Amino acid sequence: METTWDKLRPVVFALCLHALVIGLLVMGVLWQPPPAAANAEGPMIEATLVSFPEPAINVIKQETARDTPTLPRPEEPKTPGLVPQQHVALQASHPKPDTMDDDHDRRIAEHAARENLQDQRAQLTHNDPPAETAATHPPIGNSGDDMAGLLERYRAALHTTANVNWDPAGVPSGVHCMVRFTQIPGGEVIAVNYEDCPLDATARESIERAMHKGSMPYAGFESVFSRQATIDFCTPEEACTDGAP
Repeated sequence: METTWDKLRPVVFALCLHALVIGLLVMGVLWQPPPAAANAEGPMIEATLVSFPEPAINVIKQETARDTPTLPRPEEPKTPGLVPQQHVALQASHPKPDTMDDDHDRRIAEHAARENLQDQRAQLTHNDPPAETAATHPPIGNSGDDMAGLLERYRAALHTTANVNWDPAGVPSGVHCMVRFTQIPGGEVIAVNYEDCPLDATARESIERAMHKGSMPYAGFESVFSRQATIDFCTPEEACTDGAP
């Protein structure tokens, strides 16, 4: 009859064998000797110091001096009583002939450019049309007349416009109604006030409708425009001329 040990014995042997192999591998890695360092030492080099003979050194110096070009020494200032610094300042204050020529040419070019610019300006001024004077084109609305005449025409235009827009039906004849109104530039009436007007409410309402029906005259009368003006409403015209206030 097969016992338990008989069953486990192959397994135990296999484990022991594997453990032995692994142990040998580890010991082989740990016991590996380090690589030998490369020997950097080499054979010694022998050198002998040889002194250069003195005659040969002199020959080399002479050949070097002969091959080297000799630079001329700067001339000393010939002006008596001046040190080198003063001589340099004197040269700076007196420019070279080439520099003087360049400055002269530059001044000539600038002068020519200024003359050319002046000629162009004179030509443009000559070609411009003459300025239009006030006598040639009088202000709009006065036709060349004086301001008093323009003001009279303006008042007449206001009176005519108001009476054309007014419907005097039912208004007593020969009754004068003085109305002072306020307007803005353009002729639009914004307020109507009665100064001396014996008319009833119905007649006054007709006057207000006339004042707001259209704009008062403005174009051509800008110079004499007045924000406030007075108009005499009366009908008919022939009955109001003699009794006008």
